[in-house]
Amino acid sequence: MDQKHDSRPARDQAISSPPDDDDVIGDDSKASRAPAVDRALSILKLLASETMPLGVTEIAKRLDLNPSTCLHVLRALEAASFVQQWRGGKKYILGPGILVLARQVLSKDSFLRDIQPKLARLSERFQCTALVLQPDNEDHFVVTGIAKVEGLLSIHIEMGRRVPTLVAALGRCVAARSGLSEAELKRRFDKLKWASAPDFASWRRQVATARETGIGIDLGNFVAGFSMFSTIVFRGGAIWRAISIVKAGVEFSKQEIDEISFALSQLADEASDYN
Repeated sequence: MDQKHDSRPARDQAISSPPDDDDVIGDDSKASRAPAVDRALSILKLLASETMPLGVTEIAKRLDLNPSTCLHVLRALEAASFVQQWRGGKKYILGPGILVLARQVLSKDSFLRDIQPKLARLSERFQCTALVLQPDNEDHFVVTGIAKVEGLLSIHIEMGRRVPTLVAALGRCVAARSGLSEAELKRRFDKLKWASAPDFASWRRQVATARETGIGIDLGNFVAGFSMFSTIVFRGGAIWRAISIVKAGVEFSKQEIDEISFALSQLADEASDYN
């Protein structure tokens, strides 16, 4: 893999985002013990996933809810500013209350504030998009920090995006530390969607490498034309955060890969010592 690839960034370009998490791996979540809360969360997630406003009938149909129940939940969410009616009509979008909540959560996370300048330096050095992610549940991570060079050729990744734990370079790191059986890994692997899927045997070898080096690498498998490098930050023996970069190109010299891997490992070591 010593052959160079022309991965110089093109200005003012963007690549469509990788598949949404619901398209990448199935949702195995269990039913909530609090149905009203479950319905409200389902509505919020649906509206968050849509680019167009949705009416009560469409929301109820998509979520298999009684229209009357759906309307009551929407009114409660609207009272809290978590949803709002689009231009005073009968269709709904997410409301400003969601933004207020998100801003309050992020503003209280001193780790994210302190690591942001380091992400920016990482992004500038390697001409890439640098990310911080944290576990959402056992099946997903959430993007909580982003740094990228203005105008850099990139895929579209936004704050709050949920990604399956076993996807791309991050998935190789997680699989290496998961303790899952071979059969369970294979079952989950088979649900993933790739631009250019590796066979399971090759993926398992890459997982073994990630276990040895602490760095997961995906060279154009998940998103065509882009490579991803990831490492995990542990706290108390558990996965606390992940740090990843997304870079245009799929072929890099050994020196380039070593430099990226060392920079990620160094940043992860600093993060693990964060109090």
